[in-house]
Amino acid sequence: MLDRIKSGDVERWKYDANKIIMLGKKISADPTSLQTLQFYNDLLSIGSIKKKDILEIISLGQSSNQIITIEMLDAVFKILNNLPNTERNISKRAIMLSSLDIIPVESD
Repeated sequence: MLDRIKSGDVERWKYDANKIIMLGKKISADPTSLQTLQFYNDLLSIGSIKKKDILEIISLGQSSNQIITIEMLDAVFKILNNLPNTERNISKRAIMLSSLDIIPVESD
């Protein structure tokens, strides 16, 4: 995944990710990997977030067993705070809704 993003083939990655997510929702009993893929795909869909920032967020997530960590969300919102006001609000809302779908109700 990281290799494809680093190589600049982001559009192809987003296309493949969307196909996997749609198929996975139909067949997966354990949605953890698909939820992680969905979160990263949501980040890539926000065109104003730089590739290096997304790679940093992904690296923060690789050091944890959790799908989304506090450090990841903190980094995302710091980046989103630097976007123009209109886009910032739309992007924040999309990421928050996506994150709430992923985070289990019984989590801390």
